[in-house]
Amino acid sequence: MTRAPGIELLWRGFAVRLALPGLSAVLLLAGAVGAGPPQAKAAAGQGSAVARSESVEGVLLQRGAGKAWQPVKAGEALAPEALLVALPKAEIVSKNGAVKLVMLADVGQRTPLPVLEPAVTLHANDAADLDFTFDRGLIGLKNLKKAGAAKVRIRLPGETWELTLQEPETTAVLEIYGRHPPGAPQVLKGKVEPPASEVYLLMLKGQGFLDVGPKGFRITAPPGPAAVHWDTVTREPEVRRLEKLPEGVRPLDDKESKVYQAICHCASALEQEKDLGAVLDRLLKSDAKVDRLLGVTAAGALDDLPRVLNALADPKHADLRDHTVLVLRSWIGRGPGQVEKLHDALRAAKYSEVQARTIIRLLFGFSGEERRDPTTYDLLINYLKHSKLPVRELARWHLFRLTPLGHEIPYDAAAPAAERQRAYDAWRARVPEGKLPPAPRAKTAPK
Repeated sequence: MTRAPGIELLWRGFAVRLALPGLSAVLLLAGAVGAGPPQAKAAAGQGSAVARSESVEGVLLQRGAGKAWQPVKAGEALAPEALLVALPKAEIVSKNGAVKLVMLADVGQRTPLPVLEPAVTLHANDAADLDFTFDRGLIGLKNLKKAGAAKVRIRLPGETWELTLQEPETTAVLEIYGRHPPGAPQVLKGKVEPPASEVYLLMLKGQGFLDVGPKGFRITAPPGPAAVHWDTVTREPEVRRLEKLPEGVRPLDDKESKVYQAICHCASALEQEKDLGAVLDRLLKSDAKVDRLLGVTAAGALDDLPRVLNALADPKHADLRDHTVLVLRSWIGRGPGQVEKLHDALRAAKYSEVQARTIIRLLFGFSGEERRDPTTYDLLINYLKHSKLPVRELARWHLFRLTPLGHEIPYDAAAPAAERQRAYDAWRARVPEGKLPPAPRAKTAPK
């Protein structure tokens, strides 16, 4: 599906698309007018639990330290320090019934960044109504109290926020996404520099106060200071006034609703069967596109790199390979050490050192300067004839996005060699060595 228009905000002089809740905000808003705070006895008897799963659409999986992934059903208590991943949606209520946390995947694809799955880790904290590490994705927070404020502690990379939802029904959404800067990987003391993470907060309803340590900000739903942006580079929150909610906050259309239901049905198989690997294999080999794409998304979400790499080398489904590039780019952007883990997985999959480094380099993408350098296009066009399918696929993926010729010259990275040669010849006829291809017709937000 095409991405719906977003809203342009200026952060430090750069035009940045604010991550819009899209489908996810609609789901959150639907939850916001649903059931009220749970009864006291519903939270009682949970022992060491810090929250409970209120509802699951698709699947909610948890993994404690040293443990395998386990499905979580609606109504189950949630212990602290376990990583939770939702595909595509789950609602969690804090133990004291004060805060609802909605984990959301941007199935509607309305955000500029590929939010493939949400993940959080809950923590025990008597000083807050809810305390969690925001690992990745898109979430919503709502004050469920009948009266008074709800306090939420949000742990980010190297930073902790205290968000006070100051009145009942106050609702906010947050998105976090990590990405390495385009260009050659920067290595310091033998390790790749960690990715930069960006966090967006949008107040949908009510008012709150955001305490980031040395500074605090009053935030309100539009009209008012409703949007906050923060990143791990500047570490300076910036607040933006909005006169109204973004256009992406609207009901699902019929097509989106059908896709959402198909994804929920597909993801529910991960809850119903004990052997997650067997379910992922079945999804990845399915004749249905939604199954394949959900399969590789889930494999990435659950850190199953061997299956993700197999999907990148799938000889049958071009759509699966294309989506796998997004999964891998998102995966290496989660935090420190991800690139090294991918390198090890590639070597374990019998890629040579040069091939592993080539794949990683292509996953990083190209800087603005490199996009203006003919050498970049010579490299990508030559890679269309590479011996390894994943390298050919990554070259196609970039050429498709960097130049209109990527749309005009048919190329299948898994096609027979003769067919690939004809595509290569067509590229060389249009882009001689040392020359630049035609410029893109319009700039688009990178995925």
